[in-house]
Amino acid sequence: MDVLVNNAAYDKFPETIFTTDAESIDRHFAVNTRAGVLMMVLLGGMGTLWGPLVGAVIFIYIQDYISTMTEHWEIYLGIVVILLVLFMPTGFVGLGAYFKRLRKG
Repeated sequence: MDVLVNNAAYDKFPETIFTTDAESIDRHFAVNTRAGVLMMVLLGGMGTLWGPLVGAVIFIYIQDYISTMTEHWEIYLGIVVILLVLFMPTGFVGLGAYFKRLRKG
C-alpha cells in the first residue's frame, strides 16, 4: 500500500509545480492587462465610447515612444495619468468638449 501512495505522490509532484508556476504567470499577466485597460480608460475619459479608444491610442503611443528612450516607461505613464486625473478628470476626450465650450463663449 505504501508503494501505491508514494507512486501517486511522485506522479503528481511535477504537475503541481508546473500548475503553480503557470498560475503565477497567468495572474501576473492578468494584473498587467487589467492595469493597462484601466490606464486606457482614464487617459481617454470615462462615460463615452470614444474615451477608451482615444486612451488606447495614447497609451500605446506613450508605451512605444517612451520605451525607446528608457525602460522605465511605466513611471512616466503613471505621472501622466496622475496629472490627468487631477487636472482633467474627463480625460482627453473631455478636453475636446472643453475647447468647444471655450470657442462658443
